Formats: sequence, C-alpha cells, structure tokens
Amino acid sequence: MARCFVLGAGFSKAVSNLPVMKELADAFWDIRSREDRLGHCNRVRWGDRIQYYLQCLEYEFFEKPCVNTEDGETYRECNFQENLEALVSFIDLNASGKIEATVTDKNGRTSSYSKGSLFWNFTDLDELRSCIETYIYLTLIRPKVKKYALVPFLQKMESGDEIITFNYDLIVERAIFQMGIWKPRDGYGVDFKDFPPIDDSHDIESRVMIHKLHGSLNWKSDFSLRFFYDDNEPIFPGYLRDRSSGHQYQGKHSGNWMLPSFIKRFTVPELIGCWDRAFRAMKDADEIVIIGYSLPKEDSAACLLLGTTALSEKRMTLVDPNADKLQRKYRTITSNRYIDKYCRVEDFVNAS
Repeated sequence: MARCFVLGAGFSKAVSNLPVMKELADAFWDIRSREDRLGHCNRVRWGDRIQYYLQCLEYEFFEKPCVNTEDGETYRECNFQENLEALVSFIDLNASGKIEATVTDKNGRTSSYSKGSLFWNFTDLDELRSCIETYIYLTLIRPKVKKYALVPFLQKMESGDEIITFNYDLIVERAIFQMGIWKPRDGYGVDFKDFPPIDDSHDIESRVMIHKLHGSLNWKSDFSLRFFYDDNEPIFPGYLRDRSSGHQYQGKHSGNWMLPSFIKRFTVPELIGCWDRAFRAMKDADEIVIIGYSLPKEDSAACLLLGTTALSEKRMTLVDPNADKLQRKYRTITSNRYIDKYCRVEDFVNAS
C-alpha cells in the first residue's frame, strides 16, 4: 500500500522542539545572543538588521497611524515581532516593483495611492533576505532530537513510502540516512550539481523519497548540496569519500528556499520539480498521513496540492494537537469526510 506522509512545522516541534513559524523571530534573538557570545560580529550585525526592519514595520503601520478599532479605540499593539511572514511578504512586495493602488470614494471618484518603501534601494532587499535566510539556517540546522518520539515513527517507514515536507530542517533525512533507507544523491529527487564522490558503502539507491517543497537548509543557491556544518562536522557521517570540508565557517547561509511569504516565487525549476513530484506522490498514494501541518494562510499553494489530487476517497489521517479544529479545514479542502485524527505523534504510532 503506497503511503504519503505530509509534514509541517508541528512535526519538527513535536520531535525536536524546533520553533513553529510564529516563534521563529523570537528564536532569532536567542541565536543573536549566542553569536554575540561566540564573537561572531557580522552575524550579530545581521540579526540586528532583521530586528530593525521588524521594528520599522511596527512603527510605520501601527504606532505611527495608531490604527482605529471598531469601537473607536486606538490600537498600538501588534504582532510583527512574532510575524516573520509580514517582513518577508513586505520584501517580496517591494521587490516585485512599485507598489500602487487605486482608491474609490463613495461617490465613485478614483484616485491613485502609493506607499513609499521602507528600503532605500533594492540592494537592501537582497541583503535583508540573505540575513533572514542565515538566521533561519542558524535556528534550525542542528536541533536536539527526541528519539523516543522520532524513532518509533520512522520505524514505520516502508520501501516506497514518500514524504512531503514544508520544513527546511534536516531531522528526517538525517535519521533515515542512519537507518540506511535513504541517501542524499537520489533521495530528494533533485539533480544536484557538482556531486562529490560517495563512499562505496553508501552508493545505493534510496527506498524512501523526500519532497521538500520550500527547499532545504543544505541546498545551496546553485543547487549543489551542503555536506558539512559550520564547525566542519559532516551532516551525513561517512557518506563522502572526503570526510572533511577543510575549514570552519562564520558567514552567511542562503539557498533557493521558498521563504515564508504570502507571495510565492515559483521561478526556480528545481523547486517546481519538487512540487510536481509531490502532486504525483499524493495522487498515487493509497493513504495520506498529515502531521503537524496547519495549512497556514501564507501557504495557499498547499491548498491546491491538497485540493486537486483526488483525496476525497483516500484513507487520511491527521496528527496535530489541534486536530479537532484542523479536521474541519481539511475536510473542506479535500472533500474527504472520513479523516482519522490523533493529537500526538506517539498516539498515531501506537495505534497504527
């Protein structure tokens, strides 16, 4: 029986305590403090840059205009400090060109409206995006894993299973690499560039596929793979013939990742290929298991993925602490009226 597992940020939080999206900006400030203690001055400066622009957004759109509420009160609180999607979406809006709108009054008269950018020039946008990618990398790259939650779940994996994930982290692939059922060269379904020589003991085909729809922390901008952490330790121990990267690294990290934004940039062929393979995996699966994915508004493309793959008659399972609430949303999108639900990964593993 073909199975497809769909993983969201809630899965990584359940098996490793990684932050979900609304917690990510707060996690950045913890990382900034760590980099300050390590004396990584550039990374501290990049963290300050992110915080500065979040504060600019808060001031420009909330404190300065003092937005009115329905009751005529003034509202000076907002959630930009825990809303990284707002900053990334604002970057994408500005990068897409001049922001213009048309305002129509009650008499039908129209006038043009434009909003000035918070950025001096477009090179600021690329720089700020690179800072955000670096801090996403530093926050998610090397989490402590709860083996009691992760290992029993992965032991349920069978040859031919496929994993669709919206997460950047490497928790799943590192674990199933160690289990011997997945390898980086073919396990993503991506034709990576400049692939280094592989140790003979690992030169075998993957039995499980991982489709990373938003990209991965170890995917570089040129779509070659990153095989070492910043401290020169291997991400996949023993996989390469050359066991060392030769240096430690304190600079930026970026890649062709789809950042959390309401404006999705489907312009990279390799990422489009990931989505295409995910569509086929969902279509061919007999069973769909969705773990920790809450269908956030900024992932509107996921509704297309889940709503156009004939899921109405498939066996479906939803695993999430808010499973009761999410079950209604998934029923609406998939037209599947019979979705099993569990609150914890452990509950799902024990029941299956």
